[in-house]
Amino acid sequence: MVLNTPLIGRRPGLNAHKPVWLFVVIAVTALLPKHVIGQGIDPAHRPIHEIRIEGLNKVPVQLVRNQIRLSQGDPYDAQVVEADIVRITHLGRFSSVFARVEPQSDGSVVLIYAVTEQPLLADIQFVGNKKISDQDLLKEISLRPGDPVDKFPIDDAMRAVEATYQRRGFFVVEVQPDEKLLAESNILIFKIRE
Repeated sequence: MVLNTPLIGRRPGLNAHKPVWLFVVIAVTALLPKHVIGQGIDPAHRPIHEIRIEGLNKVPVQLVRNQIRLSQGDPYDAQVVEADIVRITHLGRFSSVFARVEPQSDGSVVLIYAVTEQPLLADIQFVGNKKISDQDLLKEISLRPGDPVDKFPIDDAMRAVEATYQRRGFFVVEVQPDEKLLAESNILIFKIRE
């Protein structure tokens, strides 16, 4: 029998930088024991037969394993799993992170962390900038190719570009990311109207 009910997790659309997701984590965790015990299955204190990580494509498995505090043979502990999920989420590489258990016939459980990787930025470019070079603008933002595609750092970069123009005396500037191209190809182009 597979328990597909997430213990806790980060759902798409929520951002790790917002405290709202913490409420969701607490609410879902509070519901777990009743739901699992209602099925006659209580994973608490059962030995962990194996730990699996599902959903990795580009993120190294060792990066995620380094965030997991339980190991094979340890008794299952929902609070430790909850803390593991928070650490994995804080890596900033995943749009969702959940854990589930699969009971085994010998009384142990398989602990599975299921992740969904965020897409990574393939490139960052500027279009329409004549007064400040691409290189100078790149120095002002913290985003780099290979970083996860995340609305909040992209918004921060947009504001940093605007602030750079204003510091140099160009107060009328509009900066917008090309969201369609970003969604299609993971290439971030800032359209600048000077």
